Amino acid sequence: GTLTLTYSRADSHDAMSHQGDGFGLRSNELSLGYSHLVGTKLSVGAEVKLSQSTLNGSGTFSDLPLRANSDSSGIEGKAGILLGIGEQWLVGLVTGAGSSRSHTAGVLITPDPPFGFGPQRFRLSDEITSFNTRLGLGWRPSEKFGAYADWQYLDLSGHTNSAEVGRMFGGVEYLPVAAVALRLGG
Repeated sequence: GTLTLTYSRADSHDAMSHQGDGFGLRSNELSLGYSHLVGTKLSVGAEVKLSQSTLNGSGTFSDLPLRANSDSSGIEGKAGILLGIGEQWLVGLVTGAGSSRSHTAGVLITPDPPFGFGPQRFRLSDEITSFNTRLGLGWRPSEKFGAYADWQYLDLSGHTNSAEVGRMFGGVEYLPVAAVALRLGG
């Protein structure tokens, strides 16, 4: 078996968009996974991922200054299976579910009375649940070449909205030497 522990961090360092809006992102992810070769052609695995992020934004809304800060934290679990079919074919299935909570606080700065309402503060909270499944097929006729196709279904649901997404991925890889893999896909 293989135990993996991964930590990743992303920071935007106070970036500016082409429209002149400013934003700052700080994101942390920690995942723990385990995979195990059950037989000569069967592997199983599972992973748990914790995430935390903060997004700060500043811009305009109807030419009025807008400032907002959003904090979110989440947890996601996945389980998968990989099966060798014959000498050249692989079939894999991964299914996962997760939950993320976000809290946003901000202010829209309007003119003071009598020309406006003064600063308008707002707070929003939401919980997003996700379900994700991915089915893949791989063909590896030699140690140097492989071709792969995956189909993915993703369902996201919040308090007021939901979205369903279906995607397909495809790619090839070539290994000129054992330590270098050249990949092309879309």
